[in-house]
Amino acid sequence: MKTLSRASVLFLFACAVVAPASASAIEITLQNDSFAGGAASFQAGFVTGEVAAARFDPPGPFPMNLTEVQFLFGDLAVQVGFLLYVWEDDLGDNSPGTEIYSGGFLATGSSAALNSVDLSGAGVQVNGPFRVGLEFTIDGLPSIARDTDGTIDTANNFLRANGVGWYPSSLFGLTGDWILRANVEVVSTDSPSAGPARRALTLAPNPFNPATEVSLDLPVPGAVTIRIYDMRGREVDSLLEGTFLPAGRHSIPYHASLASGVYVMRVTSGNWAESTKFTVVE
Repeated sequence: MKTLSRASVLFLFACAVVAPASASAIEITLQNDSFAGGAASFQAGFVTGEVAAARFDPPGPFPMNLTEVQFLFGDLAVQVGFLLYVWEDDLGDNSPGTEIYSGGFLATGSSAALNSVDLSGAGVQVNGPFRVGLEFTIDGLPSIARDTDGTIDTANNFLRANGVGWYPSSLFGLTGDWILRANVEVVSTDSPSAGPARRALTLAPNPFNPATEVSLDLPVPGAVTIRIYDMRGREVDSLLEGTFLPAGRHSIPYHASLASGVYVMRVTSGNWAESTKFTVVE
């Protein structure tokens, strides 16, 4: 993805410096859409200055690094500029919260291939729900696409129309979720204040089916919650919910009633949290 010059988009692009991710980083793709190739509906009605946006609610622990944004943008194979925004989105309102990133880019229209913006070096961190938006610099096509499964998540799909403001896209008669995705990194909090330097959460065996043993090294006594998320960031299972455990090493059996695939297990206790990835096999 090529970054536009300031003159190209009449926009000031500010870039922050981010520290390198640790080796224990786990990446999760957040998405509302069901697009897996094939049919998509391209929104030709947008005009210059209008915005399509998707809301995401990552599982944490926070802060999380936003490393990449992907979207289907096409129905006309030409290259055009667009503005990418990231906002906090914990207000419970149609409008997003505080802007935490903005930049100008070029995208080439395609009816099948996702465009991608690499944000791994931009220092974009989120601390809860956030919204990603694309502002259009042309009228009509190419434009962002919606999936065609006949459903829409009304709480997570928005648009900002000129002269009208922010509203759920469903209020304009649109069906389908914006094909707009965000990759975030879950980074293990391995530090003296957050927990032990060694891995505090492990599973063995891993991969497994259907049972494994969860090994937890708890730095201090406290109420412990262990939850499981799929790679879209959706909670799919839980192992402990606020269970008090003493400090030290614990072995907890886990019998997964999950489809084969890759998942993230996250443990929290007070201000301490750690995550690890595991695989369920057939």
